[in-house]
Amino acid sequence: MYFRAIFYGVFLTVCSAFFHIFFFSLENSAYADVVLSTLDVFQIKNSPDAILDKPKLAVVLSLPIVLGPLLGGLLNIPQTLGHIRVFHWWNSILLKRAISDNDLELLILRCMENWRPIMFTLSDRKVYVGWVVRGVDPTESRKAVRILPLASGYRNQETQQFEFTTFYSTLIQAIDGLEESEVSHLELEDLETVFPVEQISSCHPFDFEAYVQFSRPHSQNQDPARKEARHTDSTVREEETRQPEPDTESDVEPEIASPNDN
Repeated sequence: MYFRAIFYGVFLTVCSAFFHIFFFSLENSAYADVVLSTLDVFQIKNSPDAILDKPKLAVVLSLPIVLGPLLGGLLNIPQTLGHIRVFHWWNSILLKRAISDNDLELLILRCMENWRPIMFTLSDRKVYVGWVVRGVDPTESRKAVRILPLASGYRNQETQQFEFTTFYSTLIQAIDGLEESEVSHLELEDLETVFPVEQISSCHPFDFEAYVQFSRPHSQNQDPARKEARHTDSTVREEETRQPEPDTESDVEPEIASPNDN
């Protein structure tokens, strides 16, 4: 961190020197007039024709105080205007570079880009399957994941097999639907779940169709959870055909009806 601070300090000083030399050398330069007038106000002797005498060197060393916030604001423009395609593309490159060494964040980002559900197993054996609404922010010290759950359940303590206990699609469809219902006063954000990254024991992309096809084939017609999963899968696929690409990499707000509640 200290070496990075030194690097940026030297970088700003060099930029200030080039800035001063370029604008001071221009004919009828307003910048040169401002510098010379400032030195005269403080009664500092200087040579008007010299570009880098001692007084003007002091000016160069003072410029980073001004250029630092200015350049910082310019560099943050892509983040502020992330909804514009070219800035969205640039932010994606920076984000992928920032998390290139973190497998968890890369997996979450890939699923967000493809609008795929993820199964999260937490340290208390609680299981969530859902769309990631907001992934891990590499700039924040406290890292958490926010999801819109499609289903939840738990892992058996002995076998570690997961069992679904709740499906949310009926509730989500009622909230997001056009018709009035008993839950119309709720928003999709009211169903979102947040958990710290340190509580995640494992996670992987989840496909309801694969679950329906390969989980407990002998009880396929009798297992209510499998029937709900099958319905959830059809709902997910229907919504994926309507779902536009997310505007940003770190914050994806779904605007759709989602899967099935039990």
